[in-house]
Amino acid sequence: MQREIVDYEDYDYREFWSGKKRGYEHLSEIYALKKLISKKGKRFIDIGGGYGRLSSTYINLFPQTVLLDYSLKNLSVAKKELSKISKSKIFFVASDAYDMPFKNFTFDFAISIRLIHHLTQPQNFFDEVSRILTPQSFFILEYANKRNLKRMGKFLIRKGAENPFLIEPSMIGKNIYNFHPEFIIDKLESVGFKTLNILSVSTFRLTSIKKIISPEILSRIDNIVQLPLGLVKTGPSIFVLSQKRDEKTVEISSDAEKIPWKCIYCKSDIIDEKEDELICNQCGTKFPIIDGIYDFRKK
Repeated sequence: MQREIVDYEDYDYREFWSGKKRGYEHLSEIYALKKLISKKGKRFIDIGGGYGRLSSTYINLFPQTVLLDYSLKNLSVAKKELSKISKSKIFFVASDAYDMPFKNFTFDFAISIRLIHHLTQPQNFFDEVSRILTPQSFFILEYANKRNLKRMGKFLIRKGAENPFLIEPSMIGKNIYNFHPEFIIDKLESVGFKTLNILSVSTFRLTSIKKIISPEILSRIDNIVQLPLGLVKTGPSIFVLSQKRDEKTVEISSDAEKIPWKCIYCKSDIIDEKEDELICNQCGTKFPIIDGIYDFRKK
């Protein structure tokens, strides 16, 4: 498939998550991440972090945090809100998730929630995540599960055309992909990650149920069943905690004020930082810093 970037620049993603319509899903994801994120490491990255919707699960746990998204609009909202509450150093980076502007072995904890269902080349994404993470680092991935209870039920009673048991990803709507659990685990293993934990999240994502049970109560029930249902992986959203297998040691700098940048064009790591831009000393490319947001989007 051709590489495609889904840009939320002209879409109000915060509005999408506001109100009670998706309150249950939001709270369920908060519960899931709080189970999986541990205070282990020096440098954390939220890949596809949007406006920082899930930042309450990791803010202030690590000396340095990076929020990466392709949308400057989302990052501007995040910067305005998170700068008020962050006690650790936080960087806001506008970048393509297929080609992130960091040196190898930059981070020791990464999450990516509700991003991979937009990616036409998941293998390239997994390769890139593996590249920027240190040996023994942790990675939490969320994906849309094609083998969920609702889709399996519809298929078995012949009311759904899609076969949820096929391993290959399937497309629903525009630029949204569902993945089979075996496909995801295989991709993670192919880039050197072992699975530590799996949670089945927002299992009760039915309008009829959400109409009669409040998001707060429904998410608490979801919190109880996430781990046991993770064994059978039947929820519409699956969270996977994995760890990079590589045994060698790579020490991350303790300087929370600096990021080990990499030029996305010539791949040089000799980058000078000025007040309003980064400059690659090898190819001369300039990357603007717009209101405190590092812009690495390819023109």
